[in-house]
Amino acid sequence: MSVIIDGDAGGTAVTSSSIGSEFPAFKVILSADQSISASTYTKVEFDTEVFDTDSFFDSTTNHRFQPTIAGYYHFSGTLRMNTTTSGDVIAVVYKNGAADEGLLGWSAAADTTLTATSGSTTLYLNGTTDYVELYGWCNGGSPSFDGVSPMSCCFQGHLVRKA
Repeated sequence: MSVIIDGDAGGTAVTSSSIGSEFPAFKVILSADQSISASTYTKVEFDTEVFDTDSFFDSTTNHRFQPTIAGYYHFSGTLRMNTTTSGDVIAVVYKNGAADEGLLGWSAAADTTLTATSGSTTLYLNGTTDYVELYGWCNGGSPSFDGVSPMSCCFQGHLVRKA
């Protein structure tokens, strides 16, 4: 069994079996293409949990992460778009329903059928009402979030430090 010394808990030992509740983490993916409107910010409806250590990600109704532990969380995401014409792609982390940190990632069109972007940010969440979601935007023709290729659209996060 591994043991980690948790500095926030006064140097007490944290065993690997208790790590989930001490350090929440999640990774979610999109299992099928999600059609969106061009040039409109749209929430990615991540529906498949690769892992969710504390069940803080809602992959069935709200498609968002809402932890009950206050602290600083690091998030990263990747969006890959299918389009019929070339277009730019923007990924933004929304906090409590609004763009919080602005741009997470931006990519100019590389070709006419697939364009991707990725990025990361760190946010403070209060452990009660704060939640985060990943939104995407594309100005290419007939865009959709690519859910067919494994890990084409994914969103993940973990607690960096408790408040």
